[in-house]
Amino acid sequence: MKVYISGDKPRAQASFFMSVAPAATVRNQEVPEHWVQQEGDKIVPVQFNIEFKYGEAEVEDTLARYLIDQGLAKKTNLLLPNRDF
Repeated sequence: MKVYISGDKPRAQASFFMSVAPAATVRNQEVPEHWVQQEGDKIVPVQFNIEFKYGEAEVEDTLARYLIDQGLAKKTNLLLPNRDF
C-alpha cells in the first residue's frame, strides 16, 4: 500500500528515511508475526526502515495502517487543512 509522509519538508526531499518498531509501541493488541523476532529465549520487536521518495513509500498493508493510525503517514498526498480548530 502506498503511504505519504506528513509535512512539507520531508515531502520535498528526494529521499527521506523513517525507522519504526511498531511491536514496541502497540499495547494490548495482537501484532503480526513479522513485527517480532526470536532472539534466544526472548521475543523482540523488529525495526522497519522505510524510505520515502519525494514523500511516497510502498509498504505492506499492516505497516501502512500502523503508520496512518500513529499519524506518521497519510493515505493521500493531498494537502488538507488541519482540523484542530
